[in-house]
Amino acid sequence: MKLTRAGNLFHTTGADRHFMLLTAAVMGFLLLPFLVKHGMFMDGLMYAVISMNLAHGEGTFWFPSFTETIYPAFHDHPPLAFGIQSLFFRLLGDGFLTERIYSLLTAVFTAFFIAKIWHWAFQGQKNTAWIPVLLWITVPVVYWSYANNMLENTLGLFAIVSVWLILTGAVSRSGRFILRSFFAGLFILAGMLSKGLPALFPLAVPVIGYFLFPSFSMKKSLQSMVMVVAGILLPALLIVILWPESVRSISTYLDTQLLASLKGDRIVVNRFHIVESLFWQLLPVIAFSALLLLLSSAGKRREVKDPDMLRLSLFFLAIGLAASLPVMISPKQLTFYLVPSMPYFAMAAGFLLQKLISGCIEKVTFRYQKSIRTISLLAFAAMLIITFSHFGGYSRDREKLADIAKISSTEGMEDIISIDPLLYRDWSLMAYFKRYHGISLDRSGKFRKFHLTLRDTVDAELPDYSEVCPDLRNYKLFRKKIN
Repeated sequence: MKLTRAGNLFHTTGADRHFMLLTAAVMGFLLLPFLVKHGMFMDGLMYAVISMNLAHGEGTFWFPSFTETIYPAFHDHPPLAFGIQSLFFRLLGDGFLTERIYSLLTAVFTAFFIAKIWHWAFQGQKNTAWIPVLLWITVPVVYWSYANNMLENTLGLFAIVSVWLILTGAVSRSGRFILRSFFAGLFILAGMLSKGLPALFPLAVPVIGYFLFPSFSMKKSLQSMVMVVAGILLPALLIVILWPESVRSISTYLDTQLLASLKGDRIVVNRFHIVESLFWQLLPVIAFSALLLLLSSAGKRREVKDPDMLRLSLFFLAIGLAASLPVMISPKQLTFYLVPSMPYFAMAAGFLLQKLISGCIEKVTFRYQKSIRTISLLAFAAMLIITFSHFGGYSRDREKLADIAKISSTEGMEDIISIDPLLYRDWSLMAYFKRYHGISLDRSGKFRKFHLTLRDTVDAELPDYSEVCPDLRNYKLFRKKIN
């Protein structure tokens, strides 16, 4: 079976190599200066803590731990992403770069599989893969997510590998088709064990292919679906047999996170919030695409009218919608939930614009190829220089981290500090203490040897304590008096 693909309709130029380097520089600019600095969004920071704890033997794979006192068994998400990231902590240690290296690698491998799918669609002409990669990495929520160690990074990688396996399996011989479809299901299961049900969207790929590609027969679509589902269910059954505790772990996740989110017990917003967020995040891509198409129309160019290119664009647009719109089912909607869908929107735009962009590049590089090469090299060098100049700085929470460092170095400091009720919801404070210094914060109401409050807390409320470490900016640390 052959899918209708772009084939040799589009040729590449030597200048594409320079634009690949330029795309790498842009990707580096958007990620590296943030990844080499201290400070991180609280969710990604908590995930790093849980992964570090697993590497230290605190908690188990199916029952990971956040801190000794808060979420000693963490079930807000399935555990696979934490388990994988814990291997990085075992290998690289507890330095602040460990989770950042992991997050960067998920971005690099996602870009790699965007290029692999592009290569599949153009039957080997992968040099222009920089087009969808550039469109993808410049979406604000995408580079923000990879700079902050979000679970969507791991989910997105597993999902795009699954999509690639389904697509390449569909044009393979019987044996390879079965094997690739089965492994596609296995990667969907890995995504589910990292972030839950949002990982299921690659199941829509054979269905979408049936409606958009005449040669994608119903028989082939059904066979693909059966093998993908088998790749999910059979390994899942094996996991249950080998690790019975997995049932209790996943059941707890379903009760505490998934069902609570569907009922609106977590974060509740308008169910169309995700659609609005999708529009705003893709607005630069939409505007760029519209501008090129308008210029093409004004110039009476006809490249965008190729039916194969339009079909490919619609195909990946449909996959992107399958990955994003189901979020509307839940009242809990956050913009970064869109990250796994963004490669497909980028490819949809890339297929639509590829000939226009390539045509423009050919005209420009005919005269200015050396200049473009020089600009690309300079941009890459500038990215490296800026990255090194930011190393060890702060992207956020500078004062908080400075206070935490002073508190943790206080003489006689213990592994657990009690905190004032006003700090009970400061998740980044809890995570920073554990991530950098191995200290857990106690919000049970029990007063420990050391007690932490906000700076404006009245001293009279702690008659049995005396203040220590008085040079803190935002907090007060008290130590219990010795009678």
